Amino acid sequence: NNMLSRLEKSFAVQKDFIANASHELRTPLTSIYGQLEVLLMKNRSTEEYKRELVSVLDDIKSLSDLANKLLLMARTASPDPSTLNNKVRLDEILWQVQEDMGKFKKDYHVNIKIDEEIGESEQLQVAGDESLLRTAVMNLADNACKYSDNKEVEISLSVEKGFVKLVFSDKGIGIPEDELNKIKEPFFRGSNAKSVPGHGIGLALVNQIILSHNGRMEIKTKADSGTEITLFFPITA
Repeated sequence: NNMLSRLEKSFAVQKDFIANASHELRTPLTSIYGQLEVLLMKNRSTEEYKRELVSVLDDIKSLSDLANKLLLMARTASPDPSTLNNKVRLDEILWQVQEDMGKFKKDYHVNIKIDEEIGESEQLQVAGDESLLRTAVMNLADNACKYSDNKEVEISLSVEKGFVKLVFSDKGIGIPEDELNKIKEPFFRGSNAKSVPGHGIGLALVNQIILSHNGRMEIKTKADSGTEITLFFPITA
């Protein structure tokens, strides 16, 4: 009975995921189809064509972003074990994310604080897939900036009892307390985040990446008071 119950729950989760993914993919496709259909109804000025094509391009970017995240979700659900054994320096990933964010989102600010008591660089080394870990850090930094009026996130790096500890702190809109238990589910978005563009994939993807690296994620937040997300990764020798 327990096995049957778990199977039924697994199928229900899979069914919900497919339904939500289909909806999220259909929305930008419907928008693109509608805009192009209207665009072809009559001759327009060059400026009108440009304006509509910019809007179509935004929808295509949204669709591409969603497709990439769905592919990453599938990849991290059953990761290749051989890719998770590389030695990765988390401090180097932080500097790379800060640099990339400065290039592509100039109004976002990533502030990095590294504990001065950290002695050797090996203490910041974990076993994992560098690309996936960078994706996790980038997603958390991007979310923190996106949902904060000051577009700023502080990331602190320290070592604690055999773990590398990353803390992402922002002064954003936070997450309602009664929704915290759902925030790691794919496609779930906080009730106070509906006005901000997004698909609700980022945090679920990050959580899956963290778990595949034998880590854990803790979230402290209050609506309108900001969010603090802490990641723990076991240090590798």
